[in-house]
Amino acid sequence: MLQWIIFLITDCVRELVKDDDCTGCAGCSNACQRHALETVLSAEGFYRPVFSAELCCECGACVKKCPVLAMRAHSAPPPHTTRTDCYAAWSNDRETHALSSSGGVFSELSKLVLEDGGTVFGCGWNDNLEPEHMAVTSVAELARLRGSKYVPSSIGLSLARAAALARGGARVLFSGTPCQVAALDRLLDAQARDQVTLIDMICHGVPSLALFSAYKGWLFRGETVSDFTFRDKSLCLQTIVARSPSGATYRRRASDDPFFRLGYGNHLSLMKSCFACRFAAAPRVADITLGDYWGVPKESEHPSGVSAVLVNTPAGGELIGKLIASDAITLMPADLADISRMNPRTTGGEWSLPSRRNEFLRDVARGHSFRWFYWRWYAPLRAKERVRDALLGSAVFWVRALKVKKVFCFFRVLRHAGNAH
Repeated sequence: MLQWIIFLITDCVRELVKDDDCTGCAGCSNACQRHALETVLSAEGFYRPVFSAELCCECGACVKKCPVLAMRAHSAPPPHTTRTDCYAAWSNDRETHALSSSGGVFSELSKLVLEDGGTVFGCGWNDNLEPEHMAVTSVAELARLRGSKYVPSSIGLSLARAAALARGGARVLFSGTPCQVAALDRLLDAQARDQVTLIDMICHGVPSLALFSAYKGWLFRGETVSDFTFRDKSLCLQTIVARSPSGATYRRRASDDPFFRLGYGNHLSLMKSCFACRFAAAPRVADITLGDYWGVPKESEHPSGVSAVLVNTPAGGELIGKLIASDAITLMPADLADISRMNPRTTGGEWSLPSRRNEFLRDVARGHSFRWFYWRWYAPLRAKERVRDALLGSAVFWVRALKVKKVFCFFRVLRHAGNAH
């Protein structure tokens, strides 16, 4: 009987490693005490667990803590999730607001925890300008975690470290994608969970990190990138800005950037599990969900950007209440349907799978330069879009011309009728 149980556990581990449903959240590798699972970057540019049978003791911790397997087995909402209250919000600190991706609410929530002696975990750029989860313990360090990174982050052992701090009685705030937050939630017992504030984001999905690495090499013709942001606000609220050590600057709207278009606009390099995300809709595991409030009503607009805030638990509501009491944020009621109108990942996690996605990712795995991707994939895409826009513009022109002609004919008939009398 024991051998049969061991066989089942090992079989589940192998399924967990190979399954397209894997999100790369690193929950399994953080749960394993013997380091039999290591989360590494695949050739396609996504984090995947690699299983070492020699180190495995068949304890089953990885299977028990995997949020995807847990979601398959239990469809009921997490017990600490009650309802979602929605708001439009922004930081009242002008500098914080200006330097944040949207409204700066994450920074204000983090300050509460840091000023209480806690630790904040979030995604920042490492020395190689790669996104990874890291911990900060002071407000001065918080700038490292500010701003959206639209590529997969390396979790490392951040989940295990955050859980250990919480079990020791420390205050912890952990911010990440919905699947990463769900992975940490699985590692926490009830007592530790009370010590942790979980914040997830309205996540569109994550594109290939390998493609992003190639893109960085293309930006300055092989020269390294010393500074990079997806969310500068100089041209619009989604301006990509990169700088090189020599002082060269790349600045472009996200809608005109080849990496952003291939990864997000056309979904060619999104991770497979992102097309049917199990964590993007309510009920959410996180205490608070943050995102951009695109299409915000006029009465809630702000030129520096507005955060959509979804308060999912009483603990999350308590933190938001503290920010209001200290006048740290401006908060206005919002409607979930209105938030999700231009950000569908607020309430659902389904995207259509592009027919050529597998072909595209095979090219990524082959290690082609981004210059190659530009001419092989992006240039034809832009050419088709220009033809489509030209045809659409022409159609609109002729429709309007016909309307003008009809109006002109109508008035001419009226004039002739008047002359007849």
